[in-house]
Amino acid sequence: MENMENQDKSEGLINFGLEDMEEKRVYETGFLLNPFLADEGANNFVSLMKEFVLKDGTEFVSEEAPKLIQLSYIISIHTEGKTNKYDSAYFGWLKFETKPSEIEKIEHFLKSKGEIIRFIIVKTVRENTIVGKKINAFEANSKRNIARVEMREGEKISDIELDKTIDKLVIS
Repeated sequence: MENMENQDKSEGLINFGLEDMEEKRVYETGFLLNPFLADEGANNFVSLMKEFVLKDGTEFVSEEAPKLIQLSYIISIHTEGKTNKYDSAYFGWLKFETKPSEIEKIEHFLKSKGEIIRFIIVKTVRENTIVGKKINAFEANSKRNIARVEMREGEKISDIELDKTIDKLVIS
């Protein structure tokens, strides 16, 4: 029995201080803000959020200011006995580097704020992960159809013409 007590105490001593040695990770939070905030209100809220998130040794990596977007579907939020329905919201994100133990505090802060309709926190990498310009599906299909028509008109196609056709199909 005495042996187990000493063992428990020593494990506690070994684990003491691990939180200080905890390795930082990069996280990103994406969020939807109430559309009734207006541009200035949304930016002010993000400043408040950054101030909270970036304390206690958390390091800022990057962000995108909130922009008003149309949602793909209506989001219903039930609060204080009433239902609010949103078909638009301010969308923004914040990337930061912190200890995993800080994430619970950040999550609690975000959940407690009525300005936030919805949010997500994910582990990510420090590097920029923004995808380039979206391809217009109509434009891409038009290019393919033009190439098909050109190929149907001529019975045989040379290697040079084939390369030119492929170059037309490649979207830069």
